[in-house]
Amino acid sequence: MNYGLPTIVNANGCMADLPKDAVCMLPDDFSTDALRAQLERFQADPVLRQTLGDRAAAHIRTHHMPSTCAEQYVQAIEEFYARAEQGPLGLIREMYQFDPPQNLTDLSMLAERMAILYPPKRQTYRQILVDISALHRSDGKTGKHRVTRSVLQVLLNASFAGFRAKPIYATAERGYYYARRFTAHFLGLGDLPLDDAPVFAQAGDVFWGLDSQPELIVHHQHALNALRLRGVKMIFTVHDLFPVMLPECTGSGVEGYSRWLQTLASAGDGVLCVSAAVAANLKLWLGLFGPGEGHTLHLGWVRPGVDGVEKEAAENFLHHTLQGIQHAAMLRHPAFLMVGTLEPRKAHAQTLAAFELLWHQGEQVNLIIVGEQGRLVDELVHRLRTHPLRERHLFWVEDADVRVLERLYADATCLIATALDDGYGLSLIEAMRHELPILARDIPVFREVAGAYARYFSGLAPTDIACAVRQWLRSREPDQSPVFDAMRWVSWEESVKTMLAMILEDQWQDRWEPVKDDTRVVRYWGSDRHLLTIAGRREGTQLVSTGRRGYLMYGPYLDLEAGSYVMKIYGSVGRFGLADAMADICLKGGNTVLVERSLEAPEDGREGVLATLRFTLTQFCRGLEARVLVSDFSDLRIGMVELRKEDHSPRSAAPPKATVQTRQRQQSPIALTHRYWATHPRMESIVGYPVGRSIYATGEEGILIFGPYVGLPKGDYVATVHGVALKSGDLNDCWMDVSWNKGDHLVVRRAIYATTDDAVDELGRVAFELQAYAEDIEVRVYVATGIAIRVDEIAIKES
Repeated sequence: MNYGLPTIVNANGCMADLPKDAVCMLPDDFSTDALRAQLERFQADPVLRQTLGDRAAAHIRTHHMPSTCAEQYVQAIEEFYARAEQGPLGLIREMYQFDPPQNLTDLSMLAERMAILYPPKRQTYRQILVDISALHRSDGKTGKHRVTRSVLQVLLNASFAGFRAKPIYATAERGYYYARRFTAHFLGLGDLPLDDAPVFAQAGDVFWGLDSQPELIVHHQHALNALRLRGVKMIFTVHDLFPVMLPECTGSGVEGYSRWLQTLASAGDGVLCVSAAVAANLKLWLGLFGPGEGHTLHLGWVRPGVDGVEKEAAENFLHHTLQGIQHAAMLRHPAFLMVGTLEPRKAHAQTLAAFELLWHQGEQVNLIIVGEQGRLVDELVHRLRTHPLRERHLFWVEDADVRVLERLYADATCLIATALDDGYGLSLIEAMRHELPILARDIPVFREVAGAYARYFSGLAPTDIACAVRQWLRSREPDQSPVFDAMRWVSWEESVKTMLAMILEDQWQDRWEPVKDDTRVVRYWGSDRHLLTIAGRREGTQLVSTGRRGYLMYGPYLDLEAGSYVMKIYGSVGRFGLADAMADICLKGGNTVLVERSLEAPEDGREGVLATLRFTLTQFCRGLEARVLVSDFSDLRIGMVELRKEDHSPRSAAPPKATVQTRQRQQSPIALTHRYWATHPRMESIVGYPVGRSIYATGEEGILIFGPYVGLPKGDYVATVHGVALKSGDLNDCWMDVSWNKGDHLVVRRAIYATTDDAVDELGRVAFELQAYAEDIEVRVYVATGIAIRVDEIAIKES
C-alpha cells in the first residue's frame, strides 16, 4: 500500500479495519472463485488498479507516518501517567492498601528496586564510589593498606570537577553501603550520628575497587554486573598476582584469587595496576586463563606516591621507641636495612643465611629487619628470636611506626631488597627519597622503580646475596651516593591525579581483548590447585618432582561430554632425566585407563611437550583424571596442562572403548650406580641451605650433606661429590668420607679440593672396597667455618 500497489486482503484481524475504498476487501473465509474474480477484474481494468493504488498510498501517508505514530504514542503515555495507575505515583497509591511488611529487609529491597526503576533526579555531581572493604574491616598496616589510606586521604581532601569521592564497603551478609561513620573517623571528626545507607548508583557514576577483598568481589559479582549494565564505570585495582604466580609463598586463597581475576575481566571496564610489571603479569594471566568472550578490558599502571614526616618528629619519636644503646649498636658497622612483612616471598631466610655466611667469614656488617611476622615463617621467626648475634649484628624491629622507619631510612648504610617478586617496591621508593643506596634483586618491578639508581643481584643461594653485599662494600666510595633522580618518586597528590586521569578520562596505557577458543576445555599452570600432588612441590607456576616415588600430578576430575579430546602436558627435564616417568588418562579412580604414554624430554632442553594424550569418550563421563607417575630419580617440572576438543573425526574407524588395564612394569635389575641430587629425600643436611637440586654451605662448621644409606654388595666402588667452590681458598679442613652402620664403620676419608670451574663440577672423589655386603652406605661432606661451596650431586659407582 505504501508503494501504491492495488492490494487484495481478507477481513481477518487488523486488516478488517482497513478502509474498503483503499483495498479490495474479501470475506474472512473467502473462496478461490472470489479471489480469481478479483484478480481477473484487476487485469481487465488498469484504471481501477491505478485508482485503488493511489488511495492505498494516501491512506498510509495520512494515518501511518512515523511522526504521526510517535505523537500518538506520546499522547497515550502522557494519559497513562496522568491517570497514575502505574509508575511511582501509582505504585505509592497501591502500597497504601497494604500493611507494613513483617520483615523490614523486604521493605529495604522494595525501596532499592523502586530507586532503580524510577531513579531520582541526578545530583549536581557524580559519585566515585571507592570500595575500601578490606580497610573498613581492619587496618593491617600492610603495604596495600598504606596505599589505600594515602589515596583515600587525597580523594577526600581534594575536589574534582563534577565528581565527589564516597567511600563504600561490603560484607558477605549484605551488599554495598556508604562508609559514612568510617569516613568521619578517618577525617578525625569523631563519632557522628551518621547512617551507613545502601549505595545508590546511576549511569555516569564510577565504582573504584581500591582495596576490595577478592572473596567479596566474587560473592557480589551479580550486583557488580548489574551496576555496569546500569551505566556505572567499573574500575578495579590490582596490587599483585602472588597467589597465582607464587602460590607456595601465599598458602591458601589461590582458587579464590583466580575467580576474582575472572570477575574483574567480566565485570570491569578497567584495571589500575600499581606497576607496569603487575600489568604485564595480569595481561599474561588473562591471555592464558581469562574468559573467551566479553568486552575489552583497559589496563593501566601508576606509580604509588610517597610522603614523609618531619625529620625532627622522627628523631623525637625514635628516642622514645628504640633504646639509645640499641640504635647505636645498629649503626656501629655498615647497616643493611630490610623493610617488609616477614613472608616467604620476601626471601628473609636467604638474606639471613647470606649474612650468617658473611659473619662467619669475618665481615663486620649489620642486618636490620623491619616488619611484622606474616604467614608461613614460624621457623624463620624462631631463628630471629634466638639468634646468637641478635642485638649485635642482627636486629629485628617488629612494630616500627612510620616515624621510626623514617629515621632508620635516614641512618642506614644501604637498603637491601631481596623479594622474589613485588607489586611496586615501596621500600625502594622510600629509600630513594632518603637518597639511601639500594642493593636489590634483579626483577622487573625493581628495575622499573629504581632503574640505574640501584645495584642488582640474581640467584636464590645465600652466596649470591653475600657476594653482592661484599662487592658493594668493597666498591663504594666514601661519601658517595648514587645519582638521585627526583622523577623516581612522586607525591600522593600527583599519583592520585594520574590515577583519576586514567579512570575519568580513559588515559589507559594498554588493553586486553578476549579471544574465543571453542576447542579449549581447560588450561592450568602446573602449580594450580586443581592439580593435586603426592610426590611433588609447587614452585612458582610449576609443579616440581622431589625425588619421591608416586604421583607427581593427578586431577583435575573433569565432567566431559562424549567426543574426542587431546591433553598436552608441558614441562622441562633436569640433568637426572625422566627415569621411566609415565602419564595416563583414567576414570573411576584409576581403575579405567583410557590412554597411557611414557613422558619424552623436549628436544631443545627447554620447556616443551612432555606428553600428548589422545582419547575418545563414547558417552558422558564424570571425574576424568590425568596422572603423571614418577620414580625416585625422575627430575622434571610440569609447567602447564591443557585439554582441548579434537576438531576432526576419530583416527580409527571404531572409536576405542575405555577398558580396564592393569599396569605391569618390568622389574629393573639391581643398580650398582647410585646418583642423587643434593636435596633428594635420601640426602640430608645439618648446616646447608637448599636451593633447587643443590645444597649451599652457609659458613657454619658441620656436616653439609650426608646419605643416601643404600645397600651395596661386595666389590670395588668410587664415590664422587659433584659441585663447585664458590670462593677460592683453602679447603684442607674440609673432607668427604664413606661409612656404613650410621658412621660407626669408616671406610675411607679424604680432603675435598677447591674448584671454581663449573665445567669440572667435582669437589671430591674416593675409591673404596667392600669385603662384604653393607646395607647402609653413607657419603658425608664436612665443611669448616667460613667455607662457601655448593654440592649438586652424590654418586656411587661400581668400578
